[in-house]
Amino acid sequence: MVVAEEWHGRPMIDQPGLWWLLPGAVAVAGFFAGGALAARPTSSGERPTSSGRACATSAFAGARVGALAAVLLVAADGARRALLDPTLPAGVVAYWVEAAAAAVVASVSGAVVAELSRRRRSLRSAP
Repeated sequence: MVVAEEWHGRPMIDQPGLWWLLPGAVAVAGFFAGGALAARPTSSGERPTSSGRACATSAFAGARVGALAAVLLVAADGARRALLDPTLPAGVVAYWVEAAAAAVVASVSGAVVAELSRRRRSLRSAP
């Protein structure tokens, strides 16, 4: 995201074209993958028995990962902005809130998709 923010001296989103979508897509894929990894079974192999409970447990794990990553990214961007330009426009704060919500949604989605995929595979391999 730092590269997208400093692309040729100014943010990619302020430049012509749609290249600014590429770093966003990479970020969404990263949050989705992080949520999927968070939904992995524990080392003891214990998983809730009902599908709904398993999805809820995985969704909670994905939400934790997404929220933690969003907090870290907002803190890093806040520190970067404080060093470069101490002013903080209200629009930037709105973007931070939207990005944090999108990060949590992408992580929860990855966790739930991973859980449903795991359930489908286990049902197919059951005798």
